[in-house]
Amino acid sequence: MVNRKMILLMSLICLAGLFCGCDSHATKQKQLHESWKIQSALERLSEAETLLESDQLDQAAKIVDDCIKVAPENGRANLLMGKILYAKGNMVEAVSFIQTAVDFDENLHEGWYLLGILKDSDQGLGQAVELYNKALALDPSNVDYVIAIAEVYARLGNYDEAISFLRDRSDVISMSKELSIAEADIQLRRGNTKDAIDVYKSIALFDGFDREVLSALGYCYIIDGQWQQAKVVFEDLLNNCSDNEKQTYLELLAVISVNSGQYVKAVSYYDTLSIDRRSDEELWLKMGHAALGADAPKRAFACSQRALKIRGNWPDALALKGSAEYMNNDYKSAIKTFSRICNDKQLSCYAWLMTGKSLAKLGQHGKSAEAFERAKTIDPDNMLVSYLIK
Repeated sequence: MVNRKMILLMSLICLAGLFCGCDSHATKQKQLHESWKIQSALERLSEAETLLESDQLDQAAKIVDDCIKVAPENGRANLLMGKILYAKGNMVEAVSFIQTAVDFDENLHEGWYLLGILKDSDQGLGQAVELYNKALALDPSNVDYVIAIAEVYARLGNYDEAISFLRDRSDVISMSKELSIAEADIQLRRGNTKDAIDVYKSIALFDGFDREVLSALGYCYIIDGQWQQAKVVFEDLLNNCSDNEKQTYLELLAVISVNSGQYVKAVSYYDTLSIDRRSDEELWLKMGHAALGADAPKRAFACSQRALKIRGNWPDALALKGSAEYMNNDYKSAIKTFSRICNDKQLSCYAWLMTGKSLAKLGQHGKSAEAFERAKTIDPDNMLVSYLIK
């Protein structure tokens, strides 16, 4: 009897162990399944990043959302969702997800940087620079973070601090063209055009032909009134550009030529442009003005006719036509042409002035004086009118 009880007891213990083992196995299987789901979801984050880069935001958001559902405390997933929302313009939600990301993983330097961008307003510059500094502390060689901090200093008016900071970081990030470009930009904004030119020239010396740097250098020359140097730079760019860019450089070179008094060269540039822009009245007007400067009134007159054919009775083209007639000693025609714009709001003073000059050339000094008086009434501060009246 005792043996039977012992056998029964041992059987119950074995059965209990068996069922316990089954429960343990089921739990492990469940844990493995959950771990596999999380791992699978996390592995798809790289795919979501690719979709974000190609601006497929909804598809990227779906993948990241699935990941956050199974791994809500994953910093990378929350950061990526914040970036997607930022790209969509949902700034408030973006801040929430990015803040969650750095709360879970404080080593996410990009998260701190993005929070800095989102806080980077005139009211939050102090907070923004703190966040940028956190990002930089985690990734000291990141050029974007360095430039962001320098930009805040510049916007606060601390230009010396901004430039000093960029130069200090250049010692850490050696030969960084981006930091030099940032310095040149800040120098330009503070009004130190010549210092900006020096920086761009230094970059060009070490890096050779760089379209972005040379364009910036050329514009600095224009701002500083160094027209010949600007011409050399943009001619270099013109000779090394694609067909799509030629129009831009040709027009810039025409403007530079006019401002440097090289009117014949300007006419040449505009003439090249006109091959593909026969119906551009503005171009014909500019070419006509350059022709006047080049002492080519017949060419200027032809340009005015081209412009008027495209845009009849255009006051600017009529002013060009009258000026060309005056320079060609056709004073009667000039008077007739200027009479058509004597009431124009923008050009009436010029029209009366040129009418007065044309009348004077014809020996009609009384009428000439009256025309000059009309011009002075319209623009009392016009120095040329005042000089002619005297």
